[in-house]
Amino acid sequence: MTNYNWIYSPTDQIKSNSLAKELEISPVTAQILINKGITGPQAARTFFKSPLEELHNPFLMKDMEKAVQKTISVLEEMVSRQQQEPIPSLITIYGDYDVDGTTGTALLKTFFKEIGVNVEHYIPDRQSEGYGINVEAIRKIAASGARLIISVDCGMSSYDEIVEAKNLGVEVIITDHHQVPEKIPPAYAVLNPSQQDCSYPYKELSGIGVAFKLLTAIRNKLRDNPDFVDRLPNLKRHLDLTALGTIADLAPITGENRILAHHGLQELTRTQKSGLAALKKAAGCLNKDIETADVGFLLGPRINAAGRLDTADCVVKLLISENTEEAEKIAKSLDVINKERQNIQKEIFNEAVELIDSNPSLKDSYTTVLASEKWHQGVLGVVASKLLGKYYRPTILISLNGSIGKASGRSIEGFNLYQGISKCGSLLKKFGGHKMAVGFSIEKDMVEVFKKTFEEETRNSIKDPNIFLSPIKIDSTVSIDEISKDLCKEIEMLAPFGFGNSRPVLAAKNVSLPFPPNVVGNNGDHLKLRIKGNKKAIEAIGFNMGGLISEFDFEVDRFDIAFTISINRWKNKETLQLKLKDMRLTDEQQ
Repeated sequence: MTNYNWIYSPTDQIKSNSLAKELEISPVTAQILINKGITGPQAARTFFKSPLEELHNPFLMKDMEKAVQKTISVLEEMVSRQQQEPIPSLITIYGDYDVDGTTGTALLKTFFKEIGVNVEHYIPDRQSEGYGINVEAIRKIAASGARLIISVDCGMSSYDEIVEAKNLGVEVIITDHHQVPEKIPPAYAVLNPSQQDCSYPYKELSGIGVAFKLLTAIRNKLRDNPDFVDRLPNLKRHLDLTALGTIADLAPITGENRILAHHGLQELTRTQKSGLAALKKAAGCLNKDIETADVGFLLGPRINAAGRLDTADCVVKLLISENTEEAEKIAKSLDVINKERQNIQKEIFNEAVELIDSNPSLKDSYTTVLASEKWHQGVLGVVASKLLGKYYRPTILISLNGSIGKASGRSIEGFNLYQGISKCGSLLKKFGGHKMAVGFSIEKDMVEVFKKTFEEETRNSIKDPNIFLSPIKIDSTVSIDEISKDLCKEIEMLAPFGFGNSRPVLAAKNVSLPFPPNVVGNNGDHLKLRIKGNKKAIEAIGFNMGGLISEFDFEVDRFDIAFTISINRWKNKETLQLKLKDMRLTDEQQ
């Protein structure tokens, strides 16, 4: 098992008791709110409700005014000319092939269609074109008659390509959220809140989040436009797409993202979009309240699978479809592709584990960089994430094809992977990403040099060895007797949970087991047990912790446990359940 570093949040009993009294909640829930920086009752009530009115003015974002004026001028020209004769679309949406880019592309196309303007879109092929905007695509779009390209979830690393677009008479509006390079592309407008001189208050929007802000601003300006005022859609209805892209792209569920996810999940539950309904049906979650876990484990992977193994253009077609039969056909095909993705992913993961475990030098290294000519580049990011869970090192996997390698990397908390590979930038052909995930291309002959250089740079930058212990942040210490269904329901008020707003982790110290635990699951992978307090005992499950059955004397030992709480609903019966994150011998026994 991975070694964990338990990090206890500071407690303030006076503040938590005071907040608990004002809100009529438990001190445990109050302390969790305080840990999130929410110290007053009004701020807490706002956090619980996540009102849409708390979204920031989109015009606070750098270049938003320019982007809106340019888009509206082209829309007006299209409407004017279409009244005389059919014309090709003057606008093309250029989206990334992942769930963030495809949902954002579908969002823009749906909005423009609703106001009476049909626009084209372009999704690059991951295998043949790679990430970002490429020159050949620019030339095709320019030849089609487009005068404006709006990117979604890409563009920040496409300097030369945007120069080419300008040379061909095509303006580009970038909507992106990735790390800002030193050399910003000369686009007509760059919408990215991460820019240093951008005053937008919230910096963590996803790609579709930035696109949503653009549409919010456009809609605001079109209220006084006689050509469009009667057609303006209610953007709240499109928060289903926005939440899907935001959550599946692992954007932190904080600030504006929390508001978009909170309302978006409600819209996703009751969506009237044929494509989303078909996707939910294929994933087996059509008739239930959609939660972040459904997006992360059921819906998002099916969308991403298309871009990983095939072309993601079918995803956009699914998401904008108004035909149930067509949508269900596409959704079923995505289901098949996703199963294939899972098999390929498992095979690569097993190969990577064998390479790591058979190489002693890799066990002591600060980084994991592996390359193979057999690996499908489309699933490398997913496999890197799984390896991260097993070994907890910055991990980069490279798929070699001829003389070129294409890589995906994932990072650990506290290490900025984008900055790490930037220090090796001279060895790479092209790279992009953010602190937790990167992608790049590299000459095959430079791979070994990169491995060595990246390892050296990482060693020089990491000073605290505890960074390689996977952190478990403990929100509050409780006794087993304090745990109840009421506490669980209070904690549910903090949802939606996800990256940046994890389900609160609690700790209980010096607990014992009234009965020996069992191992469950097909291979005995999981540990099932009851945890005893002074007055009650509660069921607990430790997923993938079955190996502990031989490590402890459960009849004698006493434990400290880290866990989340939930209500297990089965056959109309509700049972309180602890989900173990880790367990270890109580301090005095170690």
